[in-house]
Amino acid sequence: MTRVTVAYASRVLLPLALTACSTDPEPPKATSIEVTPVAAALTFLGQEAVFIAKATDQYGNDFPGTVAWTSDASAVFTVNSSGIVRAVANGTGSVRAELDGVSGAATVTVTQLPTIVEGVGGDEQRGRPGRVLMDPLVVRVADAGDTPVVGVEVSFSPSSGSGSVTPATETTDADGEARARWALGAAFGRQSVTASVATGASAVFSAMALRPDELADSVEVVSGDGQKAWPGKPLRLPIVVRVLDEHAEPIRSANILFDAPPGHGSADPDSVKSDGAGEVTTTWTLGDKVGLQLLTASVSGGPSARVAATGIEGVCGRTAQIEDALISAVGASTCEEVTEHRLSEIRYLDLREMGISRLVASDFEGLTQLERLRLGANRLTELPPGVFAELSNLRYLNLNGNELDPSVGLFTGLSRLGALHLAGNQLTDLPAGSFAGLSDLKHLSLSFNQLGPRPGMFAELSNLKLLSLAYNGLPDLPVGMFSGLANLEQLELEQNELRELVPGAFSGLSGLRVLSLWGNE
Repeated sequence: MTRVTVAYASRVLLPLALTACSTDPEPPKATSIEVTPVAAALTFLGQEAVFIAKATDQYGNDFPGTVAWTSDASAVFTVNSSGIVRAVANGTGSVRAELDGVSGAATVTVTQLPTIVEGVGGDEQRGRPGRVLMDPLVVRVADAGDTPVVGVEVSFSPSSGSGSVTPATETTDADGEARARWALGAAFGRQSVTASVATGASAVFSAMALRPDELADSVEVVSGDGQKAWPGKPLRLPIVVRVLDEHAEPIRSANILFDAPPGHGSADPDSVKSDGAGEVTTTWTLGDKVGLQLLTASVSGGPSARVAATGIEGVCGRTAQIEDALISAVGASTCEEVTEHRLSEIRYLDLREMGISRLVASDFEGLTQLERLRLGANRLTELPPGVFAELSNLRYLNLNGNELDPSVGLFTGLSRLGALHLAGNQLTDLPAGSFAGLSDLKHLSLSFNQLGPRPGMFAELSNLKLLSLAYNGLPDLPVGMFSGLANLEQLELEQNELRELVPGAFSGLSGLRVLSLWGNE
């Protein structure tokens, strides 16, 4: 019985052994990869996130191996071999881990969050109440990595009493910057504006609204510096100074004080508020000393400027040819000997053909009784303002043969002038105001120039009796050219280029007795 049992058993076990050999398990291989976290949201450029990949085989066991990491949006984020993702730009993409043809992925979103708001321009300015500040407010918006954020709306909110900002909201540009202009409120003192974004980040700008005197950054001399006069006498030209702020803009209503050291005279007025151009004007009367004298123009507790003048004896320091002529006219030996009294006795001065190219404002100072002045055939191209201001008794002025271009107000003070000769000066125009103050002028010679005709050229000369415009190349006479000359008796138009006379060319010349037109066409 035992043998049978064994033999049976052998027959039964053999097939079982064969079956077991034919069903050995297959080798493990990666069948899935899980990436964690499944998503990452990055809020600033340069921010990093770490992803982990877990590979599993077909038996559900961890599968060893090194995955390959890739980004399908490399312009948005990059990934290295260790699964570390780095934000590059705003956007969305997938990070993928791959092993043996099996892969897993996670989502990566990059959205810059504005967390830094800083003022980069326009802070701590000084300005005038109610006026727009010189520099714009500039705010920079960045993420936590300090990278500019583009397209963010920035709101500008002035505090109470701090004026207004334009625009109230502005979107950041490619540099993450937004700009606005700030008009200060009406009150003096510190004012502020808050620039903020939706996340709550903000920056505060401050400015000081100052009084005119506090704004003063500099005082400059406009005119009147370097004059000469007799000691104890007022200067011929006024002293004009201008007060400016730190942006070289004129300041209105700043109080300018004028002060001279002992012996240097005084200014009248000695305290003046600046006008819309930031300017003030005063008259300086020199002290009783010969030589350099000084006057200081200043803002109280602020900037200042110094004006200089020279107290002179006699006529020393005038244009050389003028000085010599005056010494000769009064029979003196030196310039110091020419006193104010002796100057007042001169009635006639002939300065023709002396090679004078320029004059100074004080050249004719003291010639209060001068009646005739000849300056013809020199090389004058311009005359200083006020050069004739003291010649209140001048009747005759000859400036022929120079290269002058009369300016507005040049003849101010010559209220008794009866004859003015400006022939041969290459004049092309006479702007309105050229003859202002010549209310008594009777004789005006403008021949041998190149004047262009225009209506109303002589409207200021209502008492004119003789007008010479010969040799000017005039092509026509527009209607109204001689308006206002009802008292004109003689008009010289010879040797021009007139071809016809339009009706009304001489309208208004009711007193005309002599009209010369020879040498035209």
